[in-house]
Amino acid sequence: MLYKNIFNTINNYSFNISQNNLTLIPEEDDNSINKILLCACKKYIRGEKNGILLLKLELNKNIKITEKFYDTTNFEIYCFCPILEFENDINILNKENKTITDFKYFLVGGFDYNRKKGSIKLYKINYNNEIFEKTEIEYIQEIEVKKSINKNINNFRGFKGPITCITQSKVNGNILITCLDGNVYLFSYPTIFRNKN
Repeated sequence: MLYKNIFNTINNYSFNISQNNLTLIPEEDDNSINKILLCACKKYIRGEKNGILLLKLELNKNIKITEKFYDTTNFEIYCFCPILEFENDINILNKENKTITDFKYFLVGGFDYNRKKGSIKLYKINYNNEIFEKTEIEYIQEIEVKKSINKNINNFRGFKGPITCITQSKVNGNILITCLDGNVYLFSYPTIFRNKN
C-alpha cells in the first residue's frame, strides 16, 4: 500500500480519542456508492463542541466530502452502533424466517457530563437524498435498562464511566457494551424495535 496524499482536512472539530469514534453507514438508497461517516466529536478546547459530525462521502472519481454537525451539548460521545432491525422472529433456531434491515437507527455511547455517568442514547437518521444539508439526526430517547427478573443475576446499577464500545449480534440482536468502569455488559435486543414488529 502506497501513501498518495491527504484529500480532505476537517477543521473546527476534535474527534474523540476513542477506538470506536467513527462508523460508516450506507445511504438510504441501496444502489448508491456514497457513504455517510458518523464522527464522535468532543470539546477539548474552548470554541469546540460535543456532537456528531456527519460526513457525506461521494465516492466517484473526484471524491467529494460534505459535512454537517449535530450538537449534543453536555453529552460526550465515544462510540456508535448502527442498529440492525429484525423484521420477524429473532429466534436463533428460526434462521430461514429472519430478515434484517439496517442503519436508520443507531445507538450512541458516551458520558453525560452533567450527571457524571455513562449513557446510551438512540438516534435516527432522516435522510434527504437530494440535499444532504437537509439530512437530520433525530434524538429518539435515552436507553433505559430494566432490572432482570432472574434472581440469580446481579441487577444493573448504572454505568460508572463512559461507554466505549457497543456491538450488536447479527444472530439474535443482543447488545454487548463495554464501559471504562472495567465492565462488559450483555443486554437484550432493544424493546423499542420489538414493539415495532
